[in-house]
Amino acid sequence: MSLRQITLSPQAQKLAEVVLAPVRRLDAEVEVRLTGKVQADETRLAYITAWAPGRIDELSINFTGVAVQRGESTATLYSPELITAQAELIQAVNAARLQSERGMQQTRVLAERTEQAAREKLRRLGMSSRQIEQIIEHGIPQEHMVLHAPVSGIVTEMNARQGMYVDTGTRLFTIADLSVVWVVLQAFESDLPWIQVGQQVDFMVEALPGETFQGEVVFIDPVVEPRTRTVGVRLNVPNPDQRLKPEMYVTAVQRFQPDEVQEEAPLVIPVSAPLLTGRRAVVYVALPERPGVYMGREVVLGSRAGNHFIVLRGLEEGELVVARGAFKIDSAVQVNAQPSMMTPEPGAGAAHDHDHGPIPDPREIPDDAPTTVMAVPSEFARQLPILDQAIHGIHAALDTADLDRIRAAFQNFGRRLEDVDAASLRGTHAALVWNELAMLLGNDAYLGGEIRGLREAERVMHTLEEHHARLTAVFVSEEAPEAPPVSPPLPAHEEDPHAGHEH
Repeated sequence: MSLRQITLSPQAQKLAEVVLAPVRRLDAEVEVRLTGKVQADETRLAYITAWAPGRIDELSINFTGVAVQRGESTATLYSPELITAQAELIQAVNAARLQSERGMQQTRVLAERTEQAAREKLRRLGMSSRQIEQIIEHGIPQEHMVLHAPVSGIVTEMNARQGMYVDTGTRLFTIADLSVVWVVLQAFESDLPWIQVGQQVDFMVEALPGETFQGEVVFIDPVVEPRTRTVGVRLNVPNPDQRLKPEMYVTAVQRFQPDEVQEEAPLVIPVSAPLLTGRRAVVYVALPERPGVYMGREVVLGSRAGNHFIVLRGLEEGELVVARGAFKIDSAVQVNAQPSMMTPEPGAGAAHDHDHGPIPDPREIPDDAPTTVMAVPSEFARQLPILDQAIHGIHAALDTADLDRIRAAFQNFGRRLEDVDAASLRGTHAALVWNELAMLLGNDAYLGGEIRGLREAERVMHTLEEHHARLTAVFVSEEAPEAPPVSPPLPAHEEDPHAGHEH
C-alpha cells in the first residue's frame, strides 16, 4: 500500500515497545509556564556622583533602603576646585558690570563672554542655576556644595562615607524609582511562538499569595541562554504602591488558543508520535485489519498544544498512530532502503542521482523494476503536463512578489494534483511511487498556500521543484517514443558540399 510500509512480527513489535494512539479531535489549549524575578527598571535608575574632586563633610543619607524625594539633600561636598571656580565667576560678574558702565563695546562683549564661561564651568561641576545665582547674589564663594537627589525613589546602593575623599565621577549613591518595575521571566525555546511584544501577562508573587498582577511584554532577549536553554522575557509593570520589590520570585501561567483552532476542534496526536523535521513530520499509521503492518506518512503539523501536536494535513480522525516506538520502526524502514524520516528518498533510484545512463524502451520495463524510469499508461502520463503548467503559474506569481497571488498559485497546484486520476496505475509498483510523490507534492502545495513571506515561499518552491523533478524523471508513457528523423546517406560519388570548407 505504500513505499514506507513495513510488517513487524509480534516479537519485533514487543522489542520496539510499540504503543498506539488514535487521531482525535480535542479542544487544544496551550499552557505556557514562566518563572522569574522582579527587578528595578534600569531606565529609572539615577546615580549621584561627585562632579568635582573633594571631601564629603556631611551625609544626609546614612543607610540603603531609605526613601528620598527629588531635590532632597543627600551629601555636602568640600571642593577647593569648586571654590576657585566660584571666585572666577564672581570676578567675571564684577568685571562685566564695570565694563557695561564705562567700557568700550569690544571689552563689554569680552567681559560678558567671560562671565558666561564661568557660569558654564560651574554648571559642569554640578551646580544648579539657582545655586549659581545665590553665589552671585552673595558675592562670596560657598565652601560646600550640596548634592541633591535627581529623582524620587529608594536608595539601593550607598558608596559614600563621611570624611572620605572622592574624585570626579565617583559614584556616591544609586537611587531606584520603583513606581514602575521590570519582571524578567525565563521562557523555554518551545514557548517562544506564543510570546510577543505588547502582550499582557498575568503573574503572581510568593510574598502576596492570592493576588494577581499584570505587565506588558516590552522586550524578548535575542540570544538563548546556553546553560538553561531559556530566553529572557521582560515585562513593564506599574508599581504605584511599591508592593513589588526587586528580587521577589514570580510565576506566570498563560493560556492560548492556537491559530489553527477554528469552529471545530482540531485533529491532534501525542507529541511522541511524530518524527519531527520542521513543520513536516513522519508519522507511522497502524492498520487495524492487518496487525503488525505500519505505514509511514508525511504530515503537516501545526502548533504544539500541551502534550499534543495539531495536525493540519495527512491524517484522518480515528486512525491509529504509533505514539511510542516510531523511531525504531523508522530505523527498520531505513535498513530496508525504503523512504523514511532519515532518508526521505528510497535507496534505489534516488532523485539526486543524475547519471542514469540511456533511457530504455519503456515497453520493455516491468512494473516492479527497481529503476528510476517507469513505464505508465498513456492515460495517466497525459495528465502530468497539467502540473507543469501549474508550476509555471507559481513562478509567475513569485515574480510579482504578491503574497496573495503566490498563495493562490500554490493552492491551484494542489487542486491540479488532486485532479490527476491514477486509477490506471492500480495494482502496480508505479502506483506506490505515485502515492509517495503525490503525498509530498500535496504537502508542498499546502505549505505554499500558507506562506507568510517571500523567503518562505522560495524555500517551499525549491522543495516542490525537487519533488516534481523526481516525478518527471520516474514516469514515462508506455507508448513507444517516436524515432527522430534520419537524413538519407549521400551517394558514394557525391561529397559533402561542406567538407574541407573553413568556417
